[in-house]
Amino acid sequence: SETLNLRSTSNATKGKVTFEVSALTIYDGVNERFGVNVASPAFKLQVETDGASNYIFSGAFGTGFQGGLILYSARGSQASPTATQSGDEFADILFQGFDTARSTGARIYAVAAAEWGTAGDTSDDPTDLRFATVPDGSSALADVLTITSTARVGIGTTAPSVALEVETDGASTNIRAAAY
Repeated sequence: SETLNLRSTSNATKGKVTFEVSALTIYDGVNERFGVNVASPAFKLQVETDGASNYIFSGAFGTGFQGGLILYSARGSQASPTATQSGDEFADILFQGFDTARSTGARIYAVAAAEWGTAGDTSDDPTDLRFATVPDGSSALADVLTITSTARVGIGTTAPSVALEVETDGASTNIRAAAY
């Protein structure tokens, strides 16, 4: 097989590279973005499909290996990252649909429960996981479920004080346990 290497020697020569497989497979060197089936990618990697489901696949084979997704964020810079601080939202997954424009209907995100690396060792990474949805008749995300770094679960609260805490906005709270 043959390899084609393209390299810009200055910002003045940066532009778009279109791949022969599709007129809409683009590398935008000016903004450092790659798009598949997208004329002008808005994100670092944007993949769209018209008329079919669109999945991003990560596969691994062999015992003890797995496909995965890593979402990473740090304070500081790429060359010199610094510790994640208490309250930092450092990773999220957005679930979007379309009404009059693309909009977010749900979100799962990670929040640092305390500063990382400060509880006596450098591997201390306390993290809360939060789930947010948009109620019917609204366009604003609201946190609906939290799993804390201390194994507490909050429904309707982001700061549960017991193993399972349920809060509502004035409506009666009923919890049902059923056996099958």
